[in-house]
Amino acid sequence: MKRFRAFFLLVPLAVLSACTSVSGGSHEASYEVETDTLICRISVPQPEASLRLSVGEWVDELLGGFYPGDASDIHALVDFYGRAHTDTLQALLDECPGKPVGFEAIVEKAYETDDFVTYCCDNMINLGGAHPSTSEFGATFRKSDGRRITWDIVRTEKRYEFNDLMLILLEGYFGVKNSNQLEKVLSTDRTFDLPLPKNPPFFLENGVVFVYQEYEIAAYAYGLPSDTIPYERMQPLLTGWAQKMLPK
Repeated sequence: MKRFRAFFLLVPLAVLSACTSVSGGSHEASYEVETDTLICRISVPQPEASLRLSVGEWVDELLGGFYPGDASDIHALVDFYGRAHTDTLQALLDECPGKPVGFEAIVEKAYETDDFVTYCCDNMINLGGAHPSTSEFGATFRKSDGRRITWDIVRTEKRYEFNDLMLILLEGYFGVKNSNQLEKVLSTDRTFDLPLPKNPPFFLENGVVFVYQEYEIAAYAYGLPSDTIPYERMQPLLTGWAQKMLPK
């Protein structure tokens, strides 16, 4: 689901001479390596006990999906991926000396109610190319059972009504006046049936957020097409169980 999976594969751990910091404790798990040409930073807040596995599995997917241990152990998970990604970056640096490389994944708790909690992740990958790749991910978890919110919150019979709402918001993002102009900047001509963002929707204070990643529906220059749909506009399109989660 995340584009950077293809770039980071587990390689044998190597010894790296650098300033390395791995934090423990119960509140935050973080890993940091920084040299003149290599940066690897990962930071994840500690979820409440009932959500630790659900959030840990999401973070595992973000960071590559190949962690062999218990994903509820956030500190061990972050340390594992920090070392793995550092080694991968060092291997790239050895092949192309002098070109800075880096990986960052900073996860933060973005919003919380009695019913759910939302985490967001800012991600950066620099593989020594013309420019780094940036991504923004979010996930909302229901507190009662740890369920992660997906696009299933949109009722099937409301799919095309939601599509029309997305078109209006994307026209505003791209600064165009209608769907015909929008088709000229999108990488799909199926504006009547837009592909949903690969990242699921997530709930913040002002509404439901959708984010398309780089190249997902438009060229790199257009950034990350995104917007926030106010809860009052989103509510009629949602399934019954999703409506019960909306902030009161």
